[in-house]
Amino acid sequence: MQEDLVLPASRDKDAEKFFLKKGTYAHIAHSIHHTDPAYFDNPHVWRADRHIKREQGDEEVSVSMGTIRPYGGGHSMCKGRAFAQKETLVFIAAFISMWDMEPVGGGAWKMPSYKPATGVYSTNDDVRVWISRREELPQV
Repeated sequence: MQEDLVLPASRDKDAEKFFLKKGTYAHIAHSIHHTDPAYFDNPHVWRADRHIKREQGDEEVSVSMGTIRPYGGGHSMCKGRAFAQKETLVFIAAFISMWDMEPVGGGAWKMPSYKPATGVYSTNDDVRVWISRREELPQV
């Protein structure tokens, strides 16, 4: 903390309050923020387009990270964050463009149950999928 802070435990006006003294380090688990309906509409429902921002009246599409800060901020901000984000994006884009993926046994995708983990959720069960090379790709 850069200055003393009194933090309520909830939005309730009678909620217990916590005093964080200047110089204290505070870390909040990502899932607390990411599952808060005050910041994300239907936070427990998977929406692949949750962070896609479309400009009105035009074709421009961009990604809005909004209030998500997976790499922290300030003096300790991860110096490799831009590379990590681009590397992840390139891998996912290549995978999606080259491979088809479907649930084993066919049918609709079912969201697995999950548990909080460090930085992201982790599934309680394995997710079994069939992966096949897209037929329209040239054979090399």
